[in-house]
Amino acid sequence: MNRKLLTVAALVMLAACGDTNTPFEVTSDSLEPSLAYVAADFTASVESIEALRTTLDGVTWTGRNTDRSIAGLNRKLDGARDKLTNVRKAAPADAIQKLMDFRAKVIALRDASKPTLSQRDTYLLISGAEAVILEIALAAHIDPPVFD
Repeated sequence: MNRKLLTVAALVMLAACGDTNTPFEVTSDSLEPSLAYVAADFTASVESIEALRTTLDGVTWTGRNTDRSIAGLNRKLDGARDKLTNVRKAAPADAIQKLMDFRAKVIALRDASKPTLSQRDTYLLISGAEAVILEIALAAHIDPPVFD
């Protein structure tokens, strides 16, 4: 049986027993997750993703197809942000994966012939992505990935 159904069933049984020592009141609101709590957990991480986007906007690119590369990196940041701001079910592991994809793309662009990033800009983007990944992992109480 689904864990959520078991939780709902247990709450209904407690309410039916009429136990006045129960420290909470069972209402329809208490059966839904607190949207403010879910959103507040990753507020700092979302702000860090936006700071990383600002860093990306300040990067100097050389070569061709820079617009396409920038758009692809922005999509990865958008995906990570969206995974954290989903009020029904935040998905920090999915956000971390999006940021790992961002990091891998930056490394690939550093090593590519065109378009290219400077070593300094590559370092700023990679270290920024790693910092946000660690921040999300800490907030979600999950093990962070290992960076190579």
